[in-house]
Amino acid sequence: MDPKDIQRHLRRQPFAPFRLVTSDGTTYDIRHPEMVLLFRRAVDIGLNSDPVDTIAEQVVTVALLHVQRLEPAGSTAEK
Repeated sequence: MDPKDIQRHLRRQPFAPFRLVTSDGTTYDIRHPEMVLLFRRAVDIGLNSDPVDTIAEQVVTVALLHVQRLEPAGSTAEK
């Protein structure tokens, strides 16, 4: 996926939470733009157990090559 596609979602005003879906079917809900660090070929996503907290407990790195699509958070689209 082009990093600019993710960047557009992160910069929306007002911000709308979205889900990042990977090639192996793993999903990551992006609830806060400050929990994401975007690179040209990868994205770091901060994860935590509290959906309203913006302090990450851990970080996962996903290669943009494996990002299949972005969809609205809470969507029941195909996984």
